[in-house]
Amino acid sequence: MKRITVISVLIIFIAGTFGASFAFAAKTDDSTKKGKSRVESVFEEAGDDSDQNGTDRLDQKKSVLKGTPDTSWFDYKNPKKQYQITSEEQLMGLASLVNEEQASRWKPTRTETFEGVTFKLTKDIKLTGEWTPIGMSESICFAGSFDGNGHTISNVIIKNNADSIGFFGYLKGEVKDLNLSGSIESTGGECGGVAGSLDPSASVTGCSAAMDINAGKKTGGIVGSSNGGKIENCVNRGNVSGTYKVGGVVGENWGGTVKKCGNEGNVSSSVRGVATFGTGGIAGRSVAAAAVVSECYNTGNIKSAAEATGGVVGYMNADGSTLTSSYSTGNITIKRIKREKALTKAWAGGVVGIAGSKGVIISNCYSAGAIKDADVSGGVIGRFIADKRDLTEENIQNNFYLNDNISVGIGDNKGLGGADIQKCAAGVSGSTLSGMSSALSISFMKDASGLYGNDGYPVLRWQDPIDSSDKSYLEGVSKDVQKKLDKYLIKNTDTTNKGDIVISIFHPDNYLTDALLMYTEAIDKNTKKDDSQDKETTLDNEE
Repeated sequence: MKRITVISVLIIFIAGTFGASFAFAAKTDDSTKKGKSRVESVFEEAGDDSDQNGTDRLDQKKSVLKGTPDTSWFDYKNPKKQYQITSEEQLMGLASLVNEEQASRWKPTRTETFEGVTFKLTKDIKLTGEWTPIGMSESICFAGSFDGNGHTISNVIIKNNADSIGFFGYLKGEVKDLNLSGSIESTGGECGGVAGSLDPSASVTGCSAAMDINAGKKTGGIVGSSNGGKIENCVNRGNVSGTYKVGGVVGENWGGTVKKCGNEGNVSSSVRGVATFGTGGIAGRSVAAAAVVSECYNTGNIKSAAEATGGVVGYMNADGSTLTSSYSTGNITIKRIKREKALTKAWAGGVVGIAGSKGVIISNCYSAGAIKDADVSGGVIGRFIADKRDLTEENIQNNFYLNDNISVGIGDNKGLGGADIQKCAAGVSGSTLSGMSSALSISFMKDASGLYGNDGYPVLRWQDPIDSSDKSYLEGVSKDVQKKLDKYLIKNTDTTNKGDIVISIFHPDNYLTDALLMYTEAIDKNTKKDDSQDKETTLDNEE
């Protein structure tokens, strides 16, 4: 009886095994007839969804859980040269691919730098959770190109105490045309709104940040620390606070370029060091021979504990380090420190706090802000450290400050005759400064009728006019008429060499209309007169 039972069980087991195998084979055969295997389908979904130009359209990918990283768009076996980003989840996926080792049965464990790859933002994105910076170190970094396409990523909240903190952490690639808003809280160093640290090959261009930042050393509104990188056409509108080496645009610019950038936020530092801990409206420190700050402006107020505080740059050194065609209208206040804790004096300059080496170049700059509570202050430079070998007239020239605010241009001069160097920084009245755009350099123009919000003082040609909602208009004259005049003046600023024409506005509106008509008629007459003279000259030449 037992033998019969065992034989029956074996027969049932064998039959079941053959049945399952047959069913699996049939299912597999079915799948093959329909197309691809499951594994192949996964790769196909990740790698073949692209447009005719080879741009991966991430918006067509399968849905993922909201607020979690989406990496389904990336196929390491079939990478694209361009990707379009349309969601927070895809941004998180990019950060995940750069920062974290991606392990799967189909590829080796690795992180991605995306060198040679372009990412393009297709719409504004509001983040819903804390942000993890893209790139963490020199070896784990983003080396591709991120094109913000003029869009804004808002509600960027970062709470991270590591070094190299920003929307991008360590950047070896390019970020352009991106707007950011949010906040950063960190005790770490090298912290910036767009990027914490820039590699020599990196660049940040055409970006703006409205990020309120509170961090450690080397903190800036756009970039924390630039090691030879490029920052151009960027504006910071957030408040920036750090311990030392703090700037409105960049905390420390070590041999890099900062060009056509502006700071409109307040800047604050909390630590005083020994002569080199700078705080500045644009750069806390700009050091090394190749360091350049050019065509930049600061309108934010500065509260500094540092020994070197400047409206544009806190501390400069090295033969060839350059600051040109820049200005500051922000006020500087030096924080009081107990004498036993203050290792050095506090020097403050309307343009530069300390110029710390021979060969530093500072030219065509001005300051219109006040300085309060500094041990030593100067309208242009707080302290100039040089020697008699310096060609001061060539290196430090054509700089101005408001003599209503400060009595001397150079606060403290070490090693060179005071009389000569004071000529390199001239004090002028407010009315004189308002008309000095051409005297400064070709980079400047007039702030006609306060269109640029600079109280009539010269502005840089690349600057945009302020929004009409931020401007104060005269009473008794319609705003519409004044706005029309504003547009006209913006369009025709510095376009005639017939001299400056001043229009005094009374009221009612017809006076303004008459003034515009007279202005237009005067230009027409001058144009006809010039044409007539040109014709006479031509006839004389022919005779």
